[in-house]
Amino acid sequence: MVPESSESNSLRLYKCIKFPNKWKYHKKIMKNINCVDPVIFKWENNWILLTSKHKNELFYNKLYSYTSRNPLSDNWKPLILGPVIESDILGRNAGLIQEPKKKIYRISQANMPGNYGAYITVNKILKVSKNKYHEKKIKNIFPFSKKNIRGIHTLNYVKNFTVFDYSKWIK
Repeated sequence: MVPESSESNSLRLYKCIKFPNKWKYHKKIMKNINCVDPVIFKWENNWILLTSKHKNELFYNKLYSYTSRNPLSDNWKPLILGPVIESDILGRNAGLIQEPKKKIYRISQANMPGNYGAYITVNKILKVSKNKYHEKKIKNIFPFSKKNIRGIHTLNYVKNFTVFDYSKWIK
């Protein structure tokens, strides 16, 4: 697992000791990087890491890509120089959905002034190469219609296991 670790200016890898709630720090896989919400997945013969870097102190809207032959490596190289997406709506990761037969969907978090995690978007990853990253927007998912729900932060799914979180207004 590579959880949010932006305060340490690194991407930190944890090993599962007992699923789902016992994890142990293993190592840093990237140092001196200011980023949030990393996701890692296998694409063809390489591992891909997508993470969001900041536009300013409040918004992380620039999606960057890295590659490695080994997901446990601390030798991740930029796949494409510069951001592959720069957008307040699509530039921040919010999770990953991995389905059989190599269908992979990146979830992005829409951030608007005064509304962190206004909604999420499901984006099907179509192409990842040294020269191109391409995805197609599939669906927007808006906050639940329950009282005080403010926004959606993440959605992840793999092997019949789904995790999501949301924010709510507190009076």
